[in-house]
Amino acid sequence: CSSIGGNYFDDQLFRLISKGGNYYEIRSCHHIHDSLAKFAARDYAVGFTYKREHEDQHWKFVPRHTGAVRTETIFHFDNRQGSHPITRSIEVTKGIIRSSSSSVRNLSSHPVP
Repeated sequence: CSSIGGNYFDDQLFRLISKGGNYYEIRSCHHIHDSLAKFAARDYAVGFTYKREHEDQHWKFVPRHTGAVRTETIFHFDNRQGSHPITRSIEVTKGIIRSSSSSVRNLSSHPVP
């Protein structure tokens, strides 16, 4: 495991090992024999364990929210002949802009297989 730049501690790096069927083992890069496991039904019963190949170490990533992606042409100019200089200033926003002041709640649950 390696990281390109950034502030982190060695024990904050993990790798995903495919276990088939969209399930993964989440293994520590620093403590190479430790995997994330779910010990009981309680939400906080999660931690790292040294044991190998047990189903409580298999994790499935389930999307909690859906989003819509769209592409919009904001400027088009045909200058293939290079006969006209093009000068245009376009303001671009990176990230997410909140469109309303209402709160976001998780209204759906995902059953555990």
